[in-house]
Amino acid sequence: MYRRLLPIVVTLVAHGLSGCNASQRSPVAPSPGPQPAPQSAAIQVMGIVLDTAFRPLAGATVEVVDGTHAGTSTIANATGEFTFRRTFDDRTTFRASKDGYVSAAGVLTPTCASCNRSTRFLGFYLAPPAAPVEIAGDYTLTFTADSACADLPNELRTRTYAAAITALSQQNAPANTIFNVRVSGAQFYRDHVAFSIGVAGNVIAFEFGGHGPYVVEQVAPNTYLAFDGRAEMTVGPSPVSTIATSFDSSIEYCERRFEMGSGHSCSPGEAVARAKCVSKNHRLNLTRR
Repeated sequence: MYRRLLPIVVTLVAHGLSGCNASQRSPVAPSPGPQPAPQSAAIQVMGIVLDTAFRPLAGATVEVVDGTHAGTSTIANATGEFTFRRTFDDRTTFRASKDGYVSAAGVLTPTCASCNRSTRFLGFYLAPPAAPVEIAGDYTLTFTADSACADLPNELRTRTYAAAITALSQQNAPANTIFNVRVSGAQFYRDHVAFSIGVAGNVIAFEFGGHGPYVVEQVAPNTYLAFDGRAEMTVGPSPVSTIATSFDSSIEYCERRFEMGSGHSCSPGEAVARAKCVSKNHRLNLTRR
């Protein structure tokens, strides 16, 4: 369940980490307009508590701060997940806390027209007291496949891109702890050009998959190279100039019979050639420019 929810939390982070059913990705928030009056409904609130390096915080307390059920609380399970089954007003405030971390608050936002109105999602990132290392800036990003991955084409075993790391600002996480990485310098498939970095003190975590790859390069017509995985490492003091680590990931080469459609897919019926290597020994390197 944790691996299912985490990519959704990462997707929602730029949009306040609260709102609709966790089974759908959050759209870009519309321009502010007239706000509806608070309303009550039978709502199940589910969510997850992570630290700012995307690690689940088992035993975290999630408390209702205001509204009808102020003071009600629950405890996050071993994978950081929690559930409330109550009738809540829109804009009810919740707070997540755990010893050794800075607490964070989140607000239950009004439902959207296409959302599941009976289930709402809240995600929290709790940071350690130590200040996060500074990583924002422009980098050169290199992915290198594990040398044991003999099936991947030789010319695609190392890929280098430009990468811009920018901080995301929202109420459910401390400043300068959650970042967006946008890659460029090659042709990419649709919007598969970005992934997330979380910083907890001097620990840096990368999330670029889970519900499918977040970075997909189109290396030739109908031919794609996809990166799907996670990495975590400890770095030195700020500002960070180089980040180099192994990562637990799959790298997939896919030559299709026809151009890829609305979602990344390389099923046997669609592929002319396919090679996928799953390894904990792929390498990731970011060097500040």
